[in-house]
Amino acid sequence: MLHGLLLDPLLGIGSEAMASQSNLTYSHDLRETLARVAASQVQAAFLMNATKVPQVLDACEAGFRAAAEVRPTSSPNWPRVW
Repeated sequence: MLHGLLLDPLLGIGSEAMASQSNLTYSHDLRETLARVAASQVQAAFLMNATKVPQVLDACEAGFRAAAEVRPTSSPNWPRVW
């Protein structure tokens, strides 16, 4: 939602810039992120809560499908054993 509603239409950060991460970076570390904002290393930070498993299941059961284009995230993309 951040990409579709804010980054691309309002800030002009399109899919090519997102794929190359030329205008943005991702981080899981709150302290690092806030320190980078305080040090003016970045212009803005968007802090988001992780999606909960029941929310993902609800979206799947409602028929939601991700776009064909997979956007980069701060999550490592490898199989995990739970």
